[in-house]
Amino acid sequence: MEEFEFIDCATISISYQQNGLATVSFTVVSTEQEPGVNPPRDYTQLTFGGVDFKGFITEVSSSIIPASVPAVFEHQITLLATGCADDCPRGISL
Repeated sequence: MEEFEFIDCATISISYQQNGLATVSFTVVSTEQEPGVNPPRDYTQLTFGGVDFKGFITEVSSSIIPASVPAVFEHQITLLATGCADDCPRGISL
């Protein structure tokens, strides 16, 4: 079986806190037991909807998808991040 890894787009959830930080949650589906191994990926820097999120992972939980042969894993990842669109920083004119 060929190795693969992708973010399940239907699971992406972004919520903003009053202090401006964003909580970004998503699920990675992978043939690897640990996310980001093959191919190598950095899940602390992602772009969703034209917004660049950078932060740190606060939670990872993994499980095998039932009846998958060979085993395929789901990794639920939560990231605490700042987000910035193309026009950041705002309010600065040159």
